[in-house]
Amino acid sequence: MQVSIMRADLAHIIANGQPLALFGNNLLVDMDLSSQNLPVGTTLLVGTARCVVSPEPHNACSLFSKRFGHPALVLTADKRWRDQNLRGLYLTVIEAGEVGPGDSISVVQRP
Repeated sequence: MQVSIMRADLAHIIANGQPLALFGNNLLVDMDLSSQNLPVGTTLLVGTARCVVSPEPHNACSLFSKRFGHPALVLTADKRWRDQNLRGLYLTVIEAGEVGPGDSISVVQRP
């Protein structure tokens, strides 16, 4: 099972007042999602669930462009910013647990 995460601050900017649920991400987080901080294979504790950063890229799609406009799609897909994971990341759940609003996310181990 995978969950998707995206930076909450960036989501607020892109949404421009629209509901954040339109992104379709499972979690909006306040943390650095860059590949330098969270490389593929990084293990995280999300609430009580243990997850690992997936190698599958989280790319914006035509629905994203329709909801937030072509400039948002261009920004999040720009190769110059790819290492920042502006559209977010996928996490693979390796140990189920409970996650709720305000729960902490911590790095357990980086590769």
